Parts: sequence; C-alpha cells; structure tokens
Amino acid sequence: MLAAGLVVSVGGWQWANGTAARLNAPALNIGTYGGGWFAAHLDDLDLRATPDTVLLVGLAAQLDGDDSAARERYARLPGDACALNNLGVIAQGRGDAPQARELYRAALAARPDLAAAAYNLGLNPSTPGTSFQRAYRPGEPRLCYPDDRSLARAVQGDLSVTLRRDLRSPLGTLTPGPGQSVRLGAAFLGALALTALLALALLVPRPASAVRQGRPAAYRLAALLLPGTALLEGAWGTVLLLAWAAAVAGLAPMLGLARFAAPLEPAPPGTRTALLTLLAATYLLNTLAWLMVELRWARRRRREAAG
Repeated sequence: MLAAGLVVSVGGWQWANGTAARLNAPALNIGTYGGGWFAAHLDDLDLRATPDTVLLVGLAAQLDGDDSAARERYARLPGDACALNNLGVIAQGRGDAPQARELYRAALAARPDLAAAAYNLGLNPSTPGTSFQRAYRPGEPRLCYPDDRSLARAVQGDLSVTLRRDLRSPLGTLTPGPGQSVRLGAAFLGALALTALLALALLVPRPASAVRQGRPAAYRLAALLLPGTALLEGAWGTVLLLAWAAAVAGLAPMLGLARFAAPLEPAPPGTRTALLTLLAATYLLNTLAWLMVELRWARRRRREAAG
C-alpha cells in the first residue's frame, strides 16, 4: 500500500507541474478569449477532446461575434450550466428576453453557485467578475468563463487521466514536456518497479524458516533511511514517516523538482532552516528508536540462545 501510494504521489507531483505550466500559457492569461492570435496559440496547447475544451472554443467563437458557431458547440454540452448561461446571452442579444431568462434559470438550477447566471437574473451576486461587469459594462449580460478546474481538465485532464497514460506507457514519463521533470519521471518508474516487485513478492510462498529470518541487513538499512517505516505497528512510526515526508516535500524545490508559492518557497533562510531542522529531528528520533529496537532484538536472541 505504501508503494502504491508512492506511485500515485509521484504521478500527482508530475501532473501538478505539467498542469501549472500549461495553465500559464499566454493564450489562457490575456484576460479574455477570442481572436486569431488566441486561436493560433490555443492550437499549440493540443487541448484534450473534452466538454471543457468545447466550452472554451464555443466561448471564443461567441466573443468573436460568431453566434452560430458558438450555439453549435454549446449544443454538444446539454445541461452544462456555463453553456446554458452563454446561450441565454445569445438569446438576449437577439431580443428574445423570455428565452434568455429561461436559460439563465436553467443554468442557475444546474449550478446554484454560478454567479454569471445569478447576475443576469438580477440577483446581484457579489463577486469580482460581477462587480467589474456592473461598473464597466452596465446593462450588458455576463458571460460564463471556464474556471481553473475546467481549464485544467482541458489542458491536462484529471490526475486519473495522467496516471492511466503513464501506466500504459511508463517510458513516456522520461520524455520532457511542459513542466515535466525527467527526474520525477525516473522516480515514477522506480516507484512503479518497486510496487511490481512487492506485488510479486506477495505471490511467492514464504519458506518454512521465514519466522527465523529476523532483521536482515536490507531491512535495517531501509529502517534507517526512511524514518518510521520500521515502527509502523505503533503510532510513532506514522508520525515520524509523515514528518519526514513533509520535510522532504518542502525541500524538493531546492532540487528543481517543483515550484511552490512564495510562503512555502524554501529559499528564505527561515523556511529552509525550519525544514532542515525537522528533517534532522526525524532522523535523530528514528535512529534512537532503531537502536532501542536493535538492543531489544539482540537481548531476545541471547535469551533464545541461552535457552
């Protein structure tokens, strides 16, 4: 289970880096959508064929004034709250107020937190987008724009999509891409190989002398390198393992594996010192616990030999 969790964690790390890099593309950060420049740069992103991509392309067509193309794309998204709201904007633009209000109500019923539909119905929601609309575009209906989660699904897909792709083609993780790290790809392959070996070990019958094997050298080494792993039968093992993992994750940007927000960036001396202190403390406590376990084991072996 720990090895499988490691596979998912490293895969998620790679997915987060790749998604962040794609979301920083200029086409998605110019403040609006539409126009030839936007369309050309959107093609460069190689978006996935998902409803989120259809919504993004339909919105761009609507902002370009091509209502027919926008309606055609929105029609592929039956029941989508954002598409219903934008269809209402099209209806309001051609003077069909009753149909527009019906579409706004349907959008709000499908997604009660959709501020654009609430604004268009005159409910005066208080959000940055609606405040901007009220101040600078009074009397105009509010379009629904894709949120960050929708854009992430369009550019990269959910984590499950990335994991399925990487499991089908593990060597592809070593191919550099936007935001992708070859070192993280190698770590993913290593975690995958470790999981496969452990799964295979479960299928191999244990020898009759397994109960007398004791604490082999590889076990002792792993217990020292990964704090808490040899103490997981008690609560302290889990605490040490989580503290060690938190310290290593916090220090990862120093190795160029990831980027964190400014408050968590280990470059400031105070943050780096705290993380290094936590890492050293976990190793110190783990070593002391390891020595105590080894002493108990040695005493038990002597008693058994004497008996």
